[in-house]
Amino acid sequence: MAAMRAGAHDYLMKNSLARLLPPVERALHEAEERRQRRRAEEALRMAQKAGSLGLMAGGIAHDFNHLLVALLAQCSLAMMKLPPDSLARDPIGKAVKAAERAATLTRQRLHFAGGGRQEIEPLDVNGLEQENLGLLQAAIPKHVALRARLTDGLPTILGDPGQLQQVVMNLIINGAEAISQPSGTVTVTTERCDVANSKLQSWGFIEEGPAPGAYVVLTLQDDGDAVSEATRARSFDPFLTTKKHGRGLIPIA
Repeated sequence: MAAMRAGAHDYLMKNSLARLLPPVERALHEAEERRQRRRAEEALRMAQKAGSLGLMAGGIAHDFNHLLVALLAQCSLAMMKLPPDSLARDPIGKAVKAAERAATLTRQRLHFAGGGRQEIEPLDVNGLEQENLGLLQAAIPKHVALRARLTDGLPTILGDPGQLQQVVMNLIINGAEAISQPSGTVTVTTERCDVANSKLQSWGFIEEGPAPGAYVVLTLQDDGDAVSEATRARSFDPFLTTKKHGRGLIPIA
């Protein structure tokens, strides 16, 4: 009675338990509406961020492509003028390969901006990594060693070679820059994983687990400083960086 006199609208009488159900249902319904509204607002913010990044990526890719055309043309002319036994042919050939990798990166940026397409094809992960590790060793600090532990006999996968190369390159460079000790190691490992129905429950970090079958697991590990939980929670924020001024951004595209 004291609660009623104080103005309570929802109260429970011992002989009328049915009055409890409507307010509980209303509270649950309102809580679910609030959760859905928060999810929709977050999805809208992420879409706006992705749209801004797409416009920026498309513009950069367009300008970068013009530079690549000139670079590849000049390298080709230099190779034509050099004798077959010239010592300069090897470094120029590496420059051509690097420019071709950059062209692949341009296609990825155009795809992210909505102006390109993915190139899905059968891939030999070990062959792809062996081809790139030599180039990447020159791109990381001298005090960091790059090691490969590649398992033989891996199954062929389907994917975009350019996107896979870009992911591996970003992870290796970020891992190397996280090593502040006098020396450190970044290790690239490949192995086979046979996924059975009993293992699918462990894939809780994605919405849908993989279908049962044989997969290739690509792991990159460094012995540098770990990322804090606060930074990890913001991993997909545009323009997020934990590096010093002038060292670049965390790659998210």
